[in-house]
Formats: sequence, structure tokens, C-alpha cells
Amino acid sequence: MSFMSFMSFIKKNWKFFLLLVILSVFVGQFFNFSSSSAQVLEPKLLIKGESSEVSGTTNGSAVTPTVGSITGLVDVDGTGSVNFAPAQIGNGVFFRNCCTNASNAYYKFTGSQIGNIFNSNEGEISFYLKSQKSWAERKTGSFRVTFNVEDNPSAGNLFSFLVNHVSGRLIFSFKLGETGNHFYYVPQGQEDTLFGNGVTAKVRLAWDATTSKLYINDEATTRLSEVRTPATPAWSASSVFLLGADNYLTYGGYNSFDDIIDEFTVLGPVGSPSPSDTTSPSIPTGLSATAVSSSQI
Repeated sequence: MSFMSFMSFIKKNWKFFLLLVILSVFVGQFFNFSSSSAQVLEPKLLIKGESSEVSGTTNGSAVTPTVGSITGLVDVDGTGSVNFAPAQIGNGVFFRNCCTNASNAYYKFTGSQIGNIFNSNEGEISFYLKSQKSWAERKTGSFRVTFNVEDNPSAGNLFSFLVNHVSGRLIFSFKLGETGNHFYYVPQGQEDTLFGNGVTAKVRLAWDATTSKLYINDEATTRLSEVRTPATPAWSASSVFLLGADNYLTYGGYNSFDDIIDEFTVLGPVGSPSPSDTTSPSIPTGLSATAVSSSQI
């Protein structure tokens, strides 16, 4: 096409090109607004489920996450045990036995620093779960708890994820720093496909000020998206986070998770404040100044 032909084409279709310019400006402004209004998230915790993260598997052994400034302890009661097995990435961890606190095991973290990891206003939690039971086996037993976070143990769960069954339905229930719980009912007939024996499911939980979401296996659409009301945590030395069990008051963990947990990851807002640094600035007192001249201090 010659230059003159090109210019003639532009003149005949100038309205179309003007519309393209306007749309490009609008779309650019829209995405700039969207990106600036959403907080950037960063890793706050990663427990890979590898044996290298623990000093041992006996009661009282240290737990040092791959990412995170918090350390915990292995809690083993009676004939309970901490175990490692092949998972999605390397090995994962599972705990025996469900479901009382007499002969079970789990990882336990305590203290106000848990609030540095779990932000009730916005964040993401993801992990792989490799099932070690068929749906026929699972629906005859009790529920299992993947993780449980409590700012105040007497007030119950603040964050949690459970694998349960009710009235012949497989249910994933969760709570994300809010006042209510959410329940996802796996479609009947898909229980073994989604979480049957030997099947790995990737779970991603995401929340902001208004919405809690559940994604499974990196699907583009959510399995569940519901309105939420953020809680106002009161983190303290008695706050507790269990991986692999459900804390009950001061009695320890119940309903240990005997499927395999792998790559347990928590994301939170970049630079989110420490819960131990919430004191308002004070006004300095006792200050004085001496004038060195009539125009200087």
C-alpha cells in the first residue's frame, strides 16, 4: 500500500481510529486504578512438610518453617506420630492418630507473633492435600482439621480448614479471620475424583475486606465465593496455631490430619504491622530550647 493510499484509508476511517485511542486510554486508566487499589501480598509462612523442618519427631522437637520468623514445637501424645511421605513437591507431613487428644500429633505454634502471619483483613493460604482414604472410607470416620488458628483459645477458631462429611456429602469448610464459616459441598459422584485415595488436591483460600474465596486445583473460577465480615483479633501470648489438628481450649489438639499436607503457604500484605507494635505515638514532654540570638534558636 502506498503512502497516499494509506492516508486516504485513515481519512475514511478516522472515527474508528479515534474510538480506539479513547478506549486504549480508558482501559489503561482502569487497570492502573485496579492495580493501585489492591494490596501486594508477600510470603509470611511456608511449611513444606519436609523432615528437614523439624529437629526430630518426638514430643517437644523444634519446628522451623522454611519461610517465617516463627518457630514451633512437635506435639506428640501417647502413640501419636509425625510422618513424612511423597507429595506434590518432595515430601509432605501427616499426623496419626485421629481423633482424640490422647494418642495423636501435630505442629504447635504460640504467641502474639502469629498475628504477623495471619492477617484478618486480606491474604491467601494455599496447600496441597494428598488423600490417603477413599470416599467410602472417609465417610465412615470423623472430620479432620488441616490447620487451626485462634487468637483467643476460649473464643474458638479464627482461621481453619476442615475436611468433613455430612449426610453423605463431602464438605470442605473454612474460616478466614472472620465472624462466620463457609462450607463447600463437593458435587455428588465427584468425591473420589477430587479427593479419593492417592489423589492430590491443591487448595487456595483468598480473602479481602468483603469476600472469602475457595479455589481448587488452580481452576480459573472459584468453587465458592461468599461475603465475609472481618474479625478484630486480640493477639496475645496465649494465641495458638496448629498445623494438623484442631485446638480445644487448653486441652490440646483433636482430630489430627492423617492425609498428607504439603507446601502450606500463607501470604499477607507487604509491610503489615506487627501486632506487638500497636501503641499510638505519644507526645514528647520535657523538651526545651535555648535562643542563641533574637532570630535563631
